[in-house]
Amino acid sequence: MFLFSPATRLRTPTLRRLLSVSAPVDPAAYCVDLVRKHDYHSFLIGKFWTGRMQQAYFAIKAFSTELAMIQDSVSNPTIGAMRIQFWRDAVRDIYANKPPRHPIAIALHQAIEMAELPAYYLKRIVDARDAEMRSGSYHTADALVAHAESVSSSVLYLLLALRGLGASETLAHAASHLGTAQTISTLLRGLPHHAAHRQLPLPLDICARHGVKQEDVFRYGGDAAGIDGAVYDVAVLANDHILTCRDMFKDGGGRVPVAAMPVFLAAIPVASFLGRLEQANFDAFSKSLAARDWRVSWRIYRAAFTLSRTSICFAARRPQPRRPFPPSAASSRSSPTAAMAFFDSCPEELIHLVVFELEDPTAFSCTTKRIHRILTQPWVRASFFLVRHGKDQALYHALGRGRLLSPRVLDILLAGGAHFSRYLVQVAVHHYFSTSGASHFSSRAPWVKSVPLANMAYFLSVAAETFGDIPRGKNEDDGYIFQTFLREAKYAPENRSVSFEKMLECFETYKFMPLSIRDPLLSQLPLAIALEPRLLSPAQANGFSFSPTMRDFVFRKMFEKVAGTGVALDNRVEAICSNVRALCALDPSMFITRTVAAEVCLEAESNEAAYKALKRLDRSGDLPFALSNLVRDVIRMFAKARAITTNATSIILTKLYTEFLHPTKSSPAVPVDPRVRRTMLLTVFAAEPALLQNAMKERIQTLGLQPINLDDAKEVLLSAFVESHYPIFEYLRREGIPDPQARKHRIRRVSSGELRMLAEQVALHSITRENKGKTLKRLFEAYPALKDVVAEAVLTEHRIEMEGIVPGETSARLARSIYRNSVNEDADDGSDSDSEDGSDEEDDMDIDQEESYANERSDIESNDGDSEDDRDLGALGLDPLSVMLQRDESSTRRRGRRRWQYYRFISSSSSNNASRVPAEPQTVSKFIKAEYGHDHPVTAVFFIHAIVNDNYSAIDAFLTDTTTSPAVPITLLHFRIMAKLDVPSYSYSFYERIRTFKAPFYRTEQEYISPGAKQEVKAEPKQIKLESPPHGRKRARRSATSIHSYTLPDSDDEALFNSDDLNDEFYEYRLGLKRNKKTVKVVEPVKTDLHQWIEALGELEKEEQRKYKEMRKQRVEQERAAGNDRKIRVPKNDFYRQLTSNLRDLREAERLESRARVPEQAMDVVGSDADDEDYLQTRPPRKKRKATSLP
Repeated sequence: MFLFSPATRLRTPTLRRLLSVSAPVDPAAYCVDLVRKHDYHSFLIGKFWTGRMQQAYFAIKAFSTELAMIQDSVSNPTIGAMRIQFWRDAVRDIYANKPPRHPIAIALHQAIEMAELPAYYLKRIVDARDAEMRSGSYHTADALVAHAESVSSSVLYLLLALRGLGASETLAHAASHLGTAQTISTLLRGLPHHAAHRQLPLPLDICARHGVKQEDVFRYGGDAAGIDGAVYDVAVLANDHILTCRDMFKDGGGRVPVAAMPVFLAAIPVASFLGRLEQANFDAFSKSLAARDWRVSWRIYRAAFTLSRTSICFAARRPQPRRPFPPSAASSRSSPTAAMAFFDSCPEELIHLVVFELEDPTAFSCTTKRIHRILTQPWVRASFFLVRHGKDQALYHALGRGRLLSPRVLDILLAGGAHFSRYLVQVAVHHYFSTSGASHFSSRAPWVKSVPLANMAYFLSVAAETFGDIPRGKNEDDGYIFQTFLREAKYAPENRSVSFEKMLECFETYKFMPLSIRDPLLSQLPLAIALEPRLLSPAQANGFSFSPTMRDFVFRKMFEKVAGTGVALDNRVEAICSNVRALCALDPSMFITRTVAAEVCLEAESNEAAYKALKRLDRSGDLPFALSNLVRDVIRMFAKARAITTNATSIILTKLYTEFLHPTKSSPAVPVDPRVRRTMLLTVFAAEPALLQNAMKERIQTLGLQPINLDDAKEVLLSAFVESHYPIFEYLRREGIPDPQARKHRIRRVSSGELRMLAEQVALHSITRENKGKTLKRLFEAYPALKDVVAEAVLTEHRIEMEGIVPGETSARLARSIYRNSVNEDADDGSDSDSEDGSDEEDDMDIDQEESYANERSDIESNDGDSEDDRDLGALGLDPLSVMLQRDESSTRRRGRRRWQYYRFISSSSSNNASRVPAEPQTVSKFIKAEYGHDHPVTAVFFIHAIVNDNYSAIDAFLTDTTTSPAVPITLLHFRIMAKLDVPSYSYSFYERIRTFKAPFYRTEQEYISPGAKQEVKAEPKQIKLESPPHGRKRARRSATSIHSYTLPDSDDEALFNSDDLNDEFYEYRLGLKRNKKTVKVVEPVKTDLHQWIEALGELEKEEQRKYKEMRKQRVEQERAAGNDRKIRVPKNDFYRQLTSNLRDLREAERLESRARVPEQAMDVVGSDADDEDYLQTRPPRKKRKATSLP
């Protein structure tokens, strides 16, 4: 049966994915490539996930792999902490439907939209990697197991939830043990790598048990004393978890359910490595463990397709004790008999599918004779290259596997549509015969040199028949001609050695095309099309296709500033316009996007030719949008960018505003857009360095923005980049404000009361914007009465009561994060959704943006007959054309190993000018704490708002002790708020304050705000009756020795006989009285703050447990009503999990503290009736009497 007919639909790599200059990486492809490079076993397992689940699987695995690589990819712990914080914020933004522009984050967001993945496990993975990077070692084996549970087990929980099996307690329990074994085996596999970097990830208690010294391991590796024993114990720990995982499936006959099999395939690499480690006598530094085991691929495949006969934990058994002699000499490469029988009877099509999924099927071809016979067929070999590498690169990769390229295989490749060009033949000849002076990209690789001479001769004969006489000399190949054409593109046509006709002949007649993704000419092809649009059609005929970002790159190169050519400005403008029109006429999908047009506008001063060409194209109707609307959106976009403070941005925005939006240019009757007006005012009052008053007046008159009223001044002062009120207050004092009561535009002087009222309004609005700390500080210094005004407003308007908190609905306006929306906002389309803006006046930006798009849509329909819905006009950015060109051209360069892999995805938000945060901001939370003090009600309100908003930086500021202000006390109310909102992301700082800093216990903030409200909790003295131990017959010596006088009492001394001798143990016994009851006053110790915290948090834990049981009961009843009879697993919320874990640590800390504390009163718990060892008389054992016989 011919498996791959022309009608068969196979997913082959297209040239669009390969010929990307700066195109955004496909999130799914990026995740697959990352997992393939750094977690090959997971990559193999991913092949058994089908459909959209496969993309979600690779997204989860790529997320885990990316976090695991942070510790090894950074050289500075601070950078690592920043990357961890990036992913912590990314997880939060993903679930808020605002994923950052990182391919893994985008892929995770797509996975979450497909399946309900709990956010808890993603946060748990991030927190575990953060703790791992901070500590770097595990004190006990339990700590290692806890880390494994947080990392690998959490990944498996997510995969179970992805397949809809998250409610099964059996599968979750098995996944927990499997994840633990997976992490431990990974640590053992990477032990040589960690030792080379002076790290020892083995538990310290196990190392101490075997006498392992870290320095010996770092120096001598596997020869260090005791290292094999420590590795053995750790391997046994991993194997025990594999055994436990297997025991979870005993009820089903030891078989994993079919639906869960792709998840538990991860056990096969773990069991395989443990088996190999045992064969190496538990020498983790053995070189045999460094080589990849080819049998793992086969075992994964067998387990996936023979579910009824195979157990995934085939090697899970108790390792034998360590042996001093090497393992047996039996061959470890022998294949299982069942596997060979399966391939002897399976269809050939199945073998084809397996082969086409392998990167190198050489090892697989050696398993059986039948497989070897099938893989030696020419058609199978040719189909392998076509399916694996696509038609564009099939022949290139086939030449690299010269022993497989026979004449028959070559004929099948050419008949199947493999791209065949003269450039490929020329490079192959130069490489095969080692032409002197050849400097191709593959000159140092063993590429075609493995092709036999006879087969190479046949290849050359086919090339001669196809292309005729082929130039073979130095600098005569088509690649050199192409490079010369690009190099001389700036010359005059009469001075070029390579004409356009010659280059067109290379494309049309000789099928010129870059060979592969390794070919450096690949990144130059869009540049050639940008210089000469007529090359687009022949390039597309040879397999070239455009992506949207590549299209932007082409137009960027058309508008690029060309210096030193001697071309007149008008000629350069006409050349740009003609090239754009020609390219748009050749391909309907080619048009100038808003992205490129905005970049050209931002270079209006430095690239005059491009700017004039853009305006000419707008007037002729060649743009799919109105340029005036684009300029308006660009100016509005700068209102929240730090670039508004620079002089260069002010010049550009002034030019754009004057030519398109100035009232005298557009229409005097049409008022200026409010957001545009505010942005242009910011170019005056937010400039750095600050302008003089005369310069401010002159610039405002030039822009036509006078007069300025109090509302304008308020909007300017509320900007994040205006930190001082003095310049605009001084301007209002000098120039005055318009009189609203006058009929005509009349200017009057501003009074001190109006300025004081303005300062009060700005202060009250600034407390809701976290980055306005400096503004508040200066206003408080100028107007001291504002302190009481702000305090009254905070306590009356912003106080949050526990009863009014509704999960998912309650929002706090104070202490909001200033960085929440400041990352990855380079593609700002004009929307105004900053977290720090709480005023309702700024929420109208979305409406304005929709109106802008509506206007553009009408322009497009009237001009081109096309609608904006059919075209992606692109998003706006803050970077000019030259910066984006540099970024495009540098995207194909190789990056260092330690550089962040997502630099290319964080574009303008990573630059200072595009940041939405001031250069040196002071948060309002820090200012409030310093101004009002740590024990003020205003500070307490801000602290509660920070907890509700889950603001890390604000909480850290409140919990940090400084020289001027100590930390804000934490209360039980804070924990109850976190419990109600389920926001425990930063709760570990609260537990750390209790455990390490001995935080005092308060139930609410009123206890420490009111002086003397908190008192030490002391217990009243209790009288405890201690009965004397039961006594029998005693010696009289104890009574005698307790008497301090040797005078013998006589009968006349009645007082002595009638007195109660408390030291006489037999006094009441002799008199026949009731036995004496000793009463001892015992004072209970003072309850410490830690003990009170434990009691209060214990009660909170009971409440959470009760809520959880009620929720689980309702969930089970719903599932039962729906007909689901399986075990239902209801996950606990994040706060409940962290509360249980940290409460356990607090109790342990209290136990250690009580043990270390010296008791104030020591009590003799042993009664005085106990026998004295000095006077114990023991009788020797009686000897057995020997029996003697009488004679």
